[in-house]
Amino acid sequence: IDPSLLFKNATAQSMADKIEQILKTPGPVLALKKKCREDALKNYSWSLVVDLIEEELDLIWKNK
Repeated sequence: IDPSLLFKNATAQSMADKIEQILKTPGPVLALKKKCREDALKNYSWSLVVDLIEEELDLIWKNK
């Protein structure tokens, strides 16, 4: 979790302060959003998942 998204504590005021900060200066959060999307596409795409599953199935079938 990016530290810039964390609240100082669990109070309503702390949460409100963080939400206000994000709304007033959305640039850093938008940059983080872009980075997270790129990471998800790179590491969790369907083609990657399918390749990993196929590799595992190949290992299972070879060991029969």
